[in-house]
Amino acid sequence: MGLNHSKREQIPESNVFTNELYEVNKIVNNLINAKNIFINDEYNFFLKGKCDEVTVLNAKKLNKYKKYELDNLNEVYLMIPSSEIKTKKHEMCHNISMHFTRILKLIFCIKYIYDLENNGDKSIGGIITRNIKTKDDLLKVSYCESQQQELHNFERGVNFSMLSGFDSFIKHILDPEEGQIFLKQLKIIMNGYDKKDLKKWVCKDMIVNKELHSKIHKANFKCQSGGNSNVSNVKSVKSVKSVKNDISEIYIKVGPNNPILSWKLCSTTKKHISKNNKQLSQLIKNMKSNYSRNFKKIVFDLNKLVSINPATQEYNLRNLSHNDLKGIETSIKRTIIIFFIQSLSDYKNILNTIKLYSINNE
Repeated sequence: MGLNHSKREQIPESNVFTNELYEVNKIVNNLINAKNIFINDEYNFFLKGKCDEVTVLNAKKLNKYKKYELDNLNEVYLMIPSSEIKTKKHEMCHNISMHFTRILKLIFCIKYIYDLENNGDKSIGGIITRNIKTKDDLLKVSYCESQQQELHNFERGVNFSMLSGFDSFIKHILDPEEGQIFLKQLKIIMNGYDKKDLKKWVCKDMIVNKELHSKIHKANFKCQSGGNSNVSNVKSVKSVKSVKNDISEIYIKVGPNNPILSWKLCSTTKKHISKNNKQLSQLIKNMKSNYSRNFKKIVFDLNKLVSINPATQEYNLRNLSHNDLKGIETSIKRTIIIFFIQSLSDYKNILNTIKLYSINNE
């Protein structure tokens, strides 16, 4: 998706967010390499044989071992049975490995959701941006008048697993309930954008609260539970094990009047052209501002994960507790979800407004 386009329309394929994503790129490129493992090898605890290189001890249990204070050496020695170290080592190595793997998955997801290797070109934001062009005093907004669907599997809709980072985000970052709610929201936005239907899933959302949803969707969502709903709402969500395990690809039906995700998917492409008046200019400005805010928030989230050594300018992972990491993980999930729904909402706002001023509809 967003990978191959027909030559009938000259759409820029590079440098969509070069400047805007500079800081995100800088941090990620200093943390992981082209093979998507940590540059600092001490964090690659998940690699085979890594555990054999170290001795792992549980600091909370050190007090139970015999302690010998050698005054002449000014040192304190602990006597720990080697059999006990071997018995517990595998379990402790596994726990350490899971901690660093969790961090790596977050960084990996950011790298591909924002398509850092291509400066955002194939991200949802890049696709939206290429559907909106300004030249001189004219604004041109492309859209698909027909449904968008895979030619070989048109009944299922569009394979969103082809969108940069999307598959990883749904299957490896979001919990099953979170993934279900996010997919339901996307399906409604891409199919008629009925805000009454959307409300149901906004009120079940445990990541993005109803106030933020109301602002993004230009609606006043009122939830009985107060929004950002309680546990009872989450329990009512059907299991999405099928999304994570049984289905290798994620399809979403995309109705008419949406951004052109790929020229191969859209049978009827259209374009609204209008003089770039004050109202449209403000909407474009708002969209750019929203992207800028989102990218700054990702930088903020990444800086919670890492610290910079002032002397060497090296990036190191912070020593995070389980709860610290959980909070950062939730914040990154929220920022990425907003990246998607804000992009689509801003586009639809611009498309619906330019229709009022369109001087021709190609």
